[in-house]
Amino acid sequence: MKRILVTGGAGFIGSHLCERLLKEGNDVICLDNYFTGSKENIAHLLSNPYFELVRHDVTSPYYAEVDEIYNLACPASPVHYQYNPIKTVKTSVMGAINMLGLAKRVRAKILQASTSEVHGDGCDSVYQADAGVENADIFVATTGSDDVNLISCEIAKLVFGVPRTIARVNSPKNERIFRRMGIEAVSSTMVITRLIESEAMAGAVHAVMSLTQGDLVLTEVNIPNPDALVNPTAAKLEGRRVADITLPDGSLLVAVGRGDSLEIVKGATILYPGDQVIVVHKEGLENEVKSVLRSIR
Repeated sequence: MKRILVTGGAGFIGSHLCERLLKEGNDVICLDNYFTGSKENIAHLLSNPYFELVRHDVTSPYYAEVDEIYNLACPASPVHYQYNPIKTVKTSVMGAINMLGLAKRVRAKILQASTSEVHGDGCDSVYQADAGVENADIFVATTGSDDVNLISCEIAKLVFGVPRTIARVNSPKNERIFRRMGIEAVSSTMVITRLIESEAMAGAVHAVMSLTQGDLVLTEVNIPNPDALVNPTAAKLEGRRVADITLPDGSLLVAVGRGDSLEIVKGATILYPGDQVIVVHKEGLENEVKSVLRSIR
């Protein structure tokens, strides 16, 4: 068991990190002064004997014997850090110095988190240059305007040579235009539609992602479970080994989700009714894949 310090642990990201570290069997110290964090975010963790909450400002030194430090303490939203810019600077500078000092004293590993923004028009190459877009592997445009997202991605790709661009598409009718331009499109309308379909249809099949460098589709298939069994293995259902399942040519089982777990599929993996299976296949094979997997009992 590792003893881990999370500064800014009562914030949105920090609270989720504390929860994850506890689930992994660690002893967690959560440090926060509640400038932007909230005790409500970590209230459900207070009863855990391996969780310790300390109200403290990282601009002052803190001493504890820990194995790892995640320094997340700093206002991230412009509304918050502009409210008290001097405190923001002190938290960023003094907080980092104090946590680095602690890490050095106790020989702990440390993760120093930070955020940065360049305020300006993404359609202007000057602002993209200021943001260092030329060093990016992926450029993502998520504004509420399809025109802005399209132009921003094109500038990132053509001017700065970013190899992969992804854009939010607000109007579904524009999705084809983005894909034609080589931009990976994420349509919130389509995502919501697929979620509704998956909830409404037992054993439904819905595409998770279309891979633009070819005609492959990543699809999630819900194997129907007529009896709504929570634990099919405990119910002694036979299921079927992946090695015994014959899928159409051009398709491959990748992973299976069962409850809260997700595992990579192997030949010896057994699929049961109620499982969620991730399949990669060529376009047009959705119905064949669905037919095979829905026959599992």
